[in-house]
This record gives sequence, C-alpha cells and structure tokens, in this order.
Amino acid sequence: MRTQNHTVRVRATDTSGSTEGDPMHKLAIITAVAPDRADHLHETAQSVAQTRNHLNIQWIVVWDGVSTQPVEHADAQLTTGKLCSGASVARNTALPTVEAEYLLKLDADDVLNPEGVAATIHQLEKNPDAGWAAANMLIHGTGERTEHWANTPETYPEGALAGLWTVPFPLHPGAVIYRTDRVLQAAGWPALNSAENLGLLLHVAEDTQGLRVPDVLVYHRQWDAQESQQEYAPQREEQALKTIRATINARRGRTGREPVYFRAR
Repeated sequence: MRTQNHTVRVRATDTSGSTEGDPMHKLAIITAVAPDRADHLHETAQSVAQTRNHLNIQWIVVWDGVSTQPVEHADAQLTTGKLCSGASVARNTALPTVEAEYLLKLDADDVLNPEGVAATIHQLEKNPDAGWAAANMLIHGTGERTEHWANTPETYPEGALAGLWTVPFPLHPGAVIYRTDRVLQAAGWPALNSAENLGLLLHVAEDTQGLRVPDVLVYHRQWDAQESQQEYAPQREEQALKTIRATINARRGRTGREPVYFRAR
C-alpha cells in the first residue's frame, strides 16, 4: 500500500493446530517486501496460512527498506532493512535464520497453491538425491499458463540443466523448492536486479540433480508496479543473462563441462 497512513497486516495464523515441540520446520518461505509494493501482501499471507494446514512452515518476511507504515504480523519472522537493496540481498539477509529442510521464495504479490507445495515436497522426499524441484505457475486471476508451463515430470542430472537453457526457460525458475543446504552452498541469490531466480537455480543445478513437477506451485500476479512491467526491464534482463552465462560457464570450465549459451526457442 503506497499511502503512509495504512497498516499492512500480515496474518498467517496456523489453523492446523500447534506445532510446538517440532525440532525443525519442514519448509521455510522467504518473502522480500518493498515498502511501496506491499499492496497484495495480505493475500500472500492468507495463502501461507492455508498452506500451514499441510506443512509446518517458517515464514520470514524481509522488509526491504525503511517504511513509515506500521506492520502487524502473526506467525511470521519480520526483518527490516534500512536500505532498498533489492530482492536478492533481502532474501540473503534471511538465510541465516532459516530453520527448515526445504526453502521457497515467495514474492509479496503472489499466492501459494497449498496442494502444489505439498506435492512438490513429496517428490523431493521420494527422491533424496534431488536438491531442487521446479513446478508450474498460473497467472493470478485469469488462470492462464505461463510460458514456462510443463505437462510432464522430468529428472535433470547434475550439471544438465544449463545445457537446456532457452529463452523462455523450459521450467519456471521462480517456482522452485530447494533443499536449504543447497541454497546455502550456492551462497544464496546472485546480486542481480533481474533473473536472480534463474541464476540461483542454474548454480544449484550444477552441483545436484533436480526435478520438474507438473503441479501448480504459485499463482503469479501481474500488475503495473512490478519490476518486470517497467520500460527498463528488458535491458536489465539482457544484462543479467549475460552475467549468469559468464558465471555459469566459469564454473563449468573448472569441472570440465562444455560452455552453454542461451537461445530463443
């Protein structure tokens, strides 16, 4: 909400009963919130609450920048930054506080599909060698499929995903659940102002196999205030892809793998 006299209420109360005594949460969700783009955070919180009916969740909300808005929150860890450092830095700030086996980033304007979250984690538990699992996104409000839609499950061996790099990508890099230790080993999200989710996924996939799951994980909202809707977005993405390609190829070179180049389908 952009007006300073509004309160953003982040209420994600667990309706499934107490989880006291559990040694670790099953899933940590990190949500970075820009102060001027919190319009839909209440819907995000509602979807987290619904997902708690299926899983023991740790929800970490990172306020990326100083806000004059008071924030009421329940069942969420709140971290407030003093600078608008961007989504990657905000999410990485939360990593030391993660206490869960699995990790998911959730944008502050998107909505979780509880059944899809449970199904994706189920596949990871069935495949202990997999370090990540990517699922599908639908457009919030319309139900339209994104360009990354996948109808069939798939397993990607270690180091194989980068070789399949196309634009658009064959799976959605923004709808991925990771094993937390894999994200930590990759040092978190790269310091990019675009395509940071793709960068993280490709680096993690160099060291571990992964899965594609044909379930809907997230409903993605499209609205005017998004970074991806701004005039400068294509230029930022182009530069980010060049950086990702350079870093991935440097990594592949050290392991004797062939360099990769993204291409249009």
